[in-house]
This record gives sequence, C-alpha cells and structure tokens, in this order.
Amino acid sequence: MPFKNKTLATLLAALGGTFGLHRFYLEGGRRVLPWLYVLFCWTLIPTFAGFIEALRFALTPDDRWDARWNAGASRTSDSGWFVILLAVLTLSGGVTLLMTVLSFGIGRYVGSGESFFSTIELSTFSRTAVAAPSASKGPPAA
Repeated sequence: MPFKNKTLATLLAALGGTFGLHRFYLEGGRRVLPWLYVLFCWTLIPTFAGFIEALRFALTPDDRWDARWNAGASRTSDSGWFVILLAVLTLSGGVTLLMTVLSFGIGRYVGSGESFFSTIELSTFSRTAVAAPSASKGPPAA
C-alpha cells in the first residue's frame, strides 16, 4: 500500500474537493464515492463536503491518520504547521463561500432589494434641470 500524505490530501480536499480529487488520491478510481463527487459537482454539495473533509483531515492526529490510510506503509506521517495553516485557510474559504451562497440565495428569495429601492422617492436624489429660455431666431417682438 503506498504512503498517503495527510498534507497533500488536505490540500486536494480544500482546492479540488468539488471534483473529489482527495478521494481519487486516497481511494483510487475504482470506488463509487469519488465518482459521485464528479457527478454532482454542479450542485456545490461536493464543494462544501470537500471543505469539511479538508478540516477533518487536517485536524486528525498523525497516528490515527496512519492507522486509517497508511496501515501497510513503511513511513509514518509527520505533518507540521503547514497542515494547520491549510485548516485555517480552508475554514476561512469555506465560511466565505457559505456566506456568499446564503446572501445570493436570500437575495433571490426576497427579491434582491428591488422592493426597497422602488419605495425610495427618486426625486429627492435627482434634481430637475430648469430649462433655459430658448433663443428665438430673429429680432425680438415689440
């Protein structure tokens, strides 16, 4: 069994979780789960699952990671601070994506502010230009 790097799996889950790249790395293409990520990538569900799995991978202790993914490997995991930095960046990216999706969804549900802006009287914001008297052609009438 080849060695599975925890940091690389976390990075693949954070950046390529939409397409299940971390699952292809860990399980190979013969399992069903990686292909489900590819099949449903347009729904954003695998994206959120990738962020959650990246956090789970990053926060798993090295001995538990080795027991799960590197049972037959000769090497052991020695993840340092980089995997923690990946966890922090993944958390901030996931929260940003979640808030963006929620704001667009709520905006679509409520009408994205059209009802609010239609109630504001626009005349208070725009000044009506006073038309200058038109110059007549020819001498003024007496």
